[in-house]
Amino acid sequence: MIRTIILLAIICFAATSCEKEIEYNGKELNNFLVLNAELIEGETIRIDLTRSNTIFENKSIKTIGDAEVQLYIDGVFAETLDVYSYFEGAPNLNHEHYITEEYYYLYITKSVKAGSNYTIKVKHPDFEEINASTTVPPKADARIKSIEKVNGMHNYTLVINDPPGKNYYRLRAEACYEYPNYEGETERSCYNLFYYDLNTKDPILSFNKIIDEDSFTDYPDNVYLLFDDELFDGESYELKISIWAENPEDVSIEILQLDENLYQYYNTVQMRDYYEDYAFGEPVRVYSNVNSGAGILGSSTSKLLKLED
Repeated sequence: MIRTIILLAIICFAATSCEKEIEYNGKELNNFLVLNAELIEGETIRIDLTRSNTIFENKSIKTIGDAEVQLYIDGVFAETLDVYSYFEGAPNLNHEHYITEEYYYLYITKSVKAGSNYTIKVKHPDFEEINASTTVPPKADARIKSIEKVNGMHNYTLVINDPPGKNYYRLRAEACYEYPNYEGETERSCYNLFYYDLNTKDPILSFNKIIDEDSFTDYPDNVYLLFDDELFDGESYELKISIWAENPEDVSIEILQLDENLYQYYNTVQMRDYYEDYAFGEPVRVYSNVNSGAGILGSSTSKLLKLED
């Protein structure tokens, strides 16, 4: 007993007396520019420009409103982007992140075209110059082949005609419903359907699922409903999903075709979100195609699907 007490005392003394403050003499941690933009065919270009934070700073977003942002289309200089703050009433702003008086949008009124290559170059005296490029993919060749109602569920068969070569897609759906307001009038409201609202065991949407005796389990969840054409390159593919709705007319389904940059970004974001709560999990690095900085410049096109005649 006495030996045990002495041993514990020695351990406690060692644990409390071996404390030493070490001065950090490593490489200086510098801030860098962060560019984020998704170029959507038919819409105007909008760019969020911020700067990074080091581990010694707080996590508030530091926006950049005085940079020179140049746009190149198919390798040819097109324009220097104007800078607008959220509070200056720039048109069509629907920002969902942190908004302060220092938050800026950098945008241009040119409409994004499928097949064109867009390059963004950003210069600022306090940071290293950054650049990124994306080529806007064509619209997906897709349609709704059939809708079958079974016990309140609508079973959709979608057909995707995939061109040869590597292609990347995202499924997106929206449901609407009508309800009476306080004045007795009928109003219509719509909301996005999330991955858990769509029932499917289709392999292209379940690429990351592990099957056990009871059910499919996601590792991680395919939150953005991403898929590529690895299983049907250059062929037609029938994708089957089920959605609960009163009427199929209340549901709209889109197939987005993404460039590889945007696909990899969304894929790594959902992996990061899934694994960040695992104490012993390996950190996931979110994909970036911004040279000398961070962030993403990606592009997409959208095809609203209709039931074939």
